[in-house]
Amino acid sequence: MKVSTFRRIASSAALTLAVTGAGIVAASPASALDAYPDLQSTSDAWTEPQRTGERTRAQAVASSPVILPNAVERVLPAISPAGSNDFSCTPSAAHPEPVVLVHGTFDSSRRSWSQLAPQLADQGYCVFALDYGGYRSIPTKGIRDIPTSAAQLQMFVSSVRQATGAGRVDLVGFSQGGLMARYYLGPLGGGADVDQLVALAPSSHGTSTASYSLLDSLDQGYGWTAFVCAACSQQRAGSNFLTTMAAWPDTVPGVRYEVIASTVDQVVVPHTSAFLTGDGVVNRTVQDACPGNVTIHDSLPYDGVASRLILNALDPTTAVTPTC
Repeated sequence: MKVSTFRRIASSAALTLAVTGAGIVAASPASALDAYPDLQSTSDAWTEPQRTGERTRAQAVASSPVILPNAVERVLPAISPAGSNDFSCTPSAAHPEPVVLVHGTFDSSRRSWSQLAPQLADQGYCVFALDYGGYRSIPTKGIRDIPTSAAQLQMFVSSVRQATGAGRVDLVGFSQGGLMARYYLGPLGGGADVDQLVALAPSSHGTSTASYSLLDSLDQGYGWTAFVCAACSQQRAGSNFLTTMAAWPDTVPGVRYEVIASTVDQVVVPHTSAFLTGDGVVNRTVQDACPGNVTIHDSLPYDGVASRLILNALDPTTAVTPTC
């Protein structure tokens, strides 16, 4: 989750989405929504996102200009991180569960996992990484409402299992990816298909950061967050989504859980809100291994200590003490 991105959105009452490159068209808010119907879904709700009426959409974007790409996939193609998404990969006896990597908010598989994916592949894992929660007309991902994204993860895991012949997979989720994976495991019933969830700085119980508070204020007044990033308001501590999620146990039987957080995380605040409760859950911080570590939220997927802890969690038989 990018704090700087939140600040840019929250600091102005006039929101402009801009993407440079070929095939870009400028349009008024109403015509932009008509041209891109998938932008019309919005929700901070537990159920699938509901389409709003024309008047509500107009309120959501007010009179701000909206610039949207006409063929953004030709400008910024989705590129999988190295070592991932080889659907001909056959799991080994040493690593029978493929690893599915789940990125965070305002992110992508390539941005989150360009370091860890090849490391896992070099260790002999079949590695897969999806881009979820986006719109065809906006390159950044992880912004749609969380139940919708969880359904995408469910379909992706099914494809991985079918291609590899694996009975179950391991999930590694960063930030929202850890929370969304829990929705898939619990309410969507994905626990039967997953052996383990390793969650890196997950927004398990929400965050109280100032950036979220600012976004939530804009959402209540203008509908900004619902239009741009439904998942953002859903990760705010006390949101409707998290209130309903709290009715479910943090864990489901038969799945192993490990949470890796950072005490200096400035996005998931307090960092202990990442932790889960349940039988056999392991909650740790990178500072437990290296007290002097000062890795903040966005840098955790590229932190050597965090990567080593993830590898150790996936295969404790080959665990190595992280180098500080």
